[in-house]
Amino acid sequence: TQPAAARDHRDIVVVSSPDGGNDWAAKVRVNDDTGYTDQAMPALLVDDCGGLHATWYDRRFDPHCRALADVVLASSFDGGATFTPNARLTGGSSWWQVLAAGVANFGDYFLMGGDGPWLYAPWADGRRGDPDVMMAPLRLDFDVSIPDSVRAVRNQRLALPVEVRNWSPYRRDFQVRLQSACVEYPEST
Repeated sequence: TQPAAARDHRDIVVVSSPDGGNDWAAKVRVNDDTGYTDQAMPALLVDDCGGLHATWYDRRFDPHCRALADVVLASSFDGGATFTPNARLTGGSSWWQVLAAGVANFGDYFLMGGDGPWLYAPWADGRRGDPDVMMAPLRLDFDVSIPDSVRAVRNQRLALPVEVRNWSPYRRDFQVRLQSACVEYPEST
């Protein structure tokens, strides 16, 4: 028997089907906090390349009474089997319930949007005393820059500067592997 993916009803979990709903994989917990705090109102988006992205309201950053909320993002690039470390999208915490029209209501569910390498994550934010709509436009790809030409000399080490720019909100190391289709390097470029 596998242990439950969620510690309790406050965790965010996903389940996926590789064959259109005939079979289902085990539940996978998305939030990576270590405490027992509320995560609520999850939104999911599958991007153009098959990446699965989840955002939700999260109370883990309020060290006192867990009344403040933030919006958090996690992504999966393997069909929901694993998720990236959670990334906080909000610049500051917001009261969970804000008086709007005389009724304490933080907001309703929100939907993400995507366009190519861009992810648009909206949320209701109460830091100014009323529910304002905020959005984090996130670029989820990276750029690799290499020089147009390099001088190669037989039997000498080749210096090839490579710059990788990670546009995503995730702080991850990248491994760059270069291959040449040439059997021999030319004497000059």
